[in-house]
Parts: sequence; structure tokens; C-alpha cells
Amino acid sequence: MKFQIEPEAKAYIVEKNQAIMIMLSSMSGCCGGAASMPKIELGAPRDVSKFEKMEVEEITIYCDKEIETVQKIKIGLSRLFYFKKLTIELAE
Repeated sequence: MKFQIEPEAKAYIVEKNQAIMIMLSSMSGCCGGAASMPKIELGAPRDVSKFEKMEVEEITIYCDKEIETVQKIKIGLSRLFYFKKLTIELAE
């Protein structure tokens, strides 16, 4: 698995001085369906047994072990006024 961290995202993570978690989250649709979608958050998981720990560009990443078929993970940063949020894209 390869990680691509955009410079703005790296600066934000380093500024917050935290690890990041990448996990799958179930998203429900309006017609009753559900799909697993990737989610990224600052911080370390409470139960690390479900995650693989990696060090990438001086950043600690906890990646959900259920994310198996992904070849590349791109981490970015979105902004809205003063609010910042990490973004994630998966490529198989």
C-alpha cells in the first residue's frame, strides 16, 4: 500500500501533532442500501488490534486491516473559511 500525502495535509497533521486513522465506515443510502466508505480522522484508535500501524513521512498512520485491495491512498486537505478537514481517496 502506497500513501500520497499532499503538502497542505502533511503540514496540518504535523501542526496538530497527532497520528491519523484510516478506517471503513458504513454509509446508508436513502433507499435502504449501505456501502463501506473510507474515513480519515486525527488521533489514534482505542483498539489498535484492528489497525496496521505505519510511519509515512514522519506521520503515524493507523490503517484499518479491512482495507486490503487498495494500492494507493491519497490524503488531502479541504477548507471552508477557517475550517479544515482531511480528505481521503482510495485507488485499487
